Amino acid sequence: MIDPHVDNSARTRFRIPDGFYASSIKLIDVHVYDAQQTADTGLFYPSINGVLGAIRRLTLYSDDLTLSTCDELRAYAAIQNLRTSNQGSEDHNRFELLNGINLSLSSGVYESPDALSSAWTLQPKEKDYHNAWTANGRGYLHNQIKVASAADQQSGQILLSNYLEFLASTPVLQMIPNLQVEIEWDTSAAGFTQDADAPTAVGNPAYTHGRPTLVIEELIGMDPASARNVKIPYVQTVLERFVVPAVGAGTPQQLTFRSTAFNNKYVKDLTFFNQVTTSDGWFNRNERSPTMWKEKMQLIVNGSKYLPDQGIDQEAMKLEYFSNTHGILNLPLIAGLQSIIDGSGNVISTEDAATASSTSDKLVHNFSVTAVRLETVITVNGLQIEYGRTGANNGSAQAQTDGTGQFNLLCFGRVAKMLEIKDGKIRDSY
Repeated sequence: MIDPHVDNSARTRFRIPDGFYASSIKLIDVHVYDAQQTADTGLFYPSINGVLGAIRRLTLYSDDLTLSTCDELRAYAAIQNLRTSNQGSEDHNRFELLNGINLSLSSGVYESPDALSSAWTLQPKEKDYHNAWTANGRGYLHNQIKVASAADQQSGQILLSNYLEFLASTPVLQMIPNLQVEIEWDTSAAGFTQDADAPTAVGNPAYTHGRPTLVIEELIGMDPASARNVKIPYVQTVLERFVVPAVGAGTPQQLTFRSTAFNNKYVKDLTFFNQVTTSDGWFNRNERSPTMWKEKMQLIVNGSKYLPDQGIDQEAMKLEYFSNTHGILNLPLIAGLQSIIDGSGNVISTEDAATASSTSDKLVHNFSVTAVRLETVITVNGLQIEYGRTGANNGSAQAQTDGTGQFNLLCFGRVAKMLEIKDGKIRDSY
């Protein structure tokens, strides 16, 4: 168990002593707290990411060499945390992240056993899709986890190999000199959830991260000579951002982005995430990737059109390509659809049925991602991304939040690398 040697409001860094270690490194005691939090203030961790909502970036260093990094961790982790079975979601919630992603309506906890009054039964549509305040008691849906009010209260743990590809690529960390793990924090109020219907509102939530501990398993009895000349193939996640500008309602938009981050690299796959600036109900802004109206995408790889026909031009195709690349997402299909309204107001709408509209469907279109498997070397300027959408029509079924605004198209690419250790010195190459 290793304590940090740097710990401040911006970052926490751990130095790992030279030696042989298993790559199953964990961070424990990861949490935030707000002294203003009480039983009725309604401050919650983001549903999909839990305690990861406070971390912007994770990095694994050797001296000044970056072995693995995960920038925009909350967007990347939202994808990783949903690539699991329902039991996996339960395990994430119970043992690791303090999140609320297992969609269980039967997990409500009430202050009194008689809280299920007629007033409750007439209100099946919960505010913000995570939590409900009633006159008779409090009910948290989907195991939503409250933020603590002190540093010594509940915390979660994180398995770093879920987010740092170098650790997922090799089971044993050799004698890598001056190995360090760094956390970059972002504890701004916008990264968490505050229920506006809570009986006691907090005017300005002020979150402070706790002091985490690194847990790493040392391997005893390994021969130091075996690590003098070693080659370790591994995968690194590279992030490239493309800015999609605002567009007028009903106006088609067609853009071409030329990638530079993947030049001369062997790219295994690319994953795309629409990073917007607003939250919408159950989905926090940092873990929300909304579908855009008439969204379409094509890749030009080394001068040739890569995807057949018109590319990815339907919501179902986004999910199909993602499934073919990474496997399933454990999330209701409705979360990836754009032009759907629940007229009954009983399932996906969070408002009264009488006022249900496209803007009140808090699950619809809020999480849609796609991915494409490449398994090829990208030449210089050999990757172009053709992206299109149409600005959402105000007053219509397409008038979803962020339907016309500017956003970042995040492109997470997994690239192949080689780490060489020779006589105690290290170098890496693509």
